[in-house]
Amino acid sequence: PADEDPYLGITLNRAHSDYDPGVRVNVIRHTTADEMGLKDGDVIMSINGYTMIDWVDITGALNMLQAGDEITIGWERVGESYTETGTLKSEANRRRPYAVTGSRSFSGNDYAFLGITSTEISRDKAEKLGFDNPYGSYVTNTLGNSAAEAAGLQPFDYVYGVDEYRTGRDQSLTDILKKYDVGETATLHYIRQGELEKQDVTFTDRTVAERTSRPQCANPFLGVQQSHQYRPDEGV
Repeated sequence: PADEDPYLGITLNRAHSDYDPGVRVNVIRHTTADEMGLKDGDVIMSINGYTMIDWVDITGALNMLQAGDEITIGWERVGESYTETGTLKSEANRRRPYAVTGSRSFSGNDYAFLGITSTEISRDKAEKLGFDNPYGSYVTNTLGNSAAEAAGLQPFDYVYGVDEYRTGRDQSLTDILKKYDVGETATLHYIRQGELEKQDVTFTDRTVAERTSRPQCANPFLGVQQSHQYRPDEGV
């Protein structure tokens, strides 16, 4: 089964360049790579003696292995070279700080709750904002007593991933959250004012979230409305 496939626990770092030797990676928490001591920004130079040039090489090296096999990784970090040997885990054996028991019904509300209200954005708007991934969630508000509030999320943050999972055409943020249980800790990936950010969050139960409301007469009022001569390339 897929969850028994070998799982190293790395993703390609945005700073990776095909012109540089090795493969620059990010490391997912509680995985083989994490336990072996790799960190975000490390450059993997070799796996089991094979030279790594690009992500295709990483995939090829892992396809030669099974969960439970030994794996030796050579990597560089700020000019220093490291080599470590570990036991390759599977996705099913990935260690998480929250123990999952029993089965979960994805049609219910017992999966992880982040605690944001958000909106989808068009591909055109994503391009104008500099987002490579147009399938994320654009935060409009955070709920009190939620994982989002604890992580400091705020309106205009753009959430596009959790751990190694990324939003896409066939996978929304909600779909990703359904992979997690209440109480699990994961790394949230988002963009704030053009900067890539990440923050550890512990997912809460939606029943404890605090939704605040105020009468309409108390809403702030700027005093503008959209013009019929709106030009999308010149602001609003």
